[in-house]
Amino acid sequence: MTSSPEVALLFEQGTVASLAYTGAEPLAYNTSAKAYSVAPLAEDDTPTSVLVTVQFVMGNNSAPIENGLFTYYVPYNGSVSSNIIIPTVQGYAAYLEDDRTTPVTGTYALNKTGVTDETTITFRFWPAEVSYKVLYMQQNVSDDGYTVVRTDNLVGLTGSDPVVEDVDYEGFVQVWCDTDVIASDGSTVIEVKYDRLYYKMLFDLDGGYGVQPVYARYGTPISVINPSKAGYIFLGWYDENGELVTAETSHSLTVKEDRTFTAKFEKKVSYKCDYVYIFGYNDSEIGATGPLLRGELAQM
Repeated sequence: MTSSPEVALLFEQGTVASLAYTGAEPLAYNTSAKAYSVAPLAEDDTPTSVLVTVQFVMGNNSAPIENGLFTYYVPYNGSVSSNIIIPTVQGYAAYLEDDRTTPVTGTYALNKTGVTDETTITFRFWPAEVSYKVLYMQQNVSDDGYTVVRTDNLVGLTGSDPVVEDVDYEGFVQVWCDTDVIASDGSTVIEVKYDRLYYKMLFDLDGGYGVQPVYARYGTPISVINPSKAGYIFLGWYDENGELVTAETSHSLTVKEDRTFTAKFEKKVSYKCDYVYIFGYNDSEIGATGPLLRGELAQM
């Protein structure tokens, strides 16, 4: 009774799992087929060795992944003891058989004794949680670039759809959202872009001139000067409710909605003084062209 040499199981990622056999000397190992040659039956039809298969599959697939199938023979009624190194598949976790609760990492201790039936040991890789980001971006006021106003750092299962909130921003409309699924390497960045709405700023000049209507993006700062109207004095800008907004020479506004401002004017009044009453002076002290009596209306 001798022990066979270890048989190295090479996984496509380069991970190595070693299986040690005990019992009778196993049959010759076929390197190209990655399996021992078929074991003959004893005279009483009892097999001298039993086929044991170790396979690595993705999810519910029945076929193993590339380089993920390994078969070997254990002496009939013999035992097998091995620490199977679980390969690392980025963005996925390995589970034994149909267990979806406890992932297997590092190594798995395989210990079987009295092996008399063919055995298949299956490790299934299911999507694991990986990191991803969602960026909420608003269009700039002065150009067509975008500025990130919110960053969500999240986790989700590899290959699943990312969670993107339906966020409303005043003065903006959503124009773009990435639809990529979550990548296994944690590199996924979802961009949600919002463009600024445009609004009209109208000015009722009441017959005046000097101010033009404005059509601009939400959040655009504008400066409004006072209009001119011949023979009138500007009193101020009034809003839709007739309330005074400003009477300053120049007024700064921020575009946030459609607005209409009305200019109000007052007619200029000119006074010409042709006559004056003179009080409190003695006669002939006014210096008029002729003698004046106290309190007399004089033309100046």
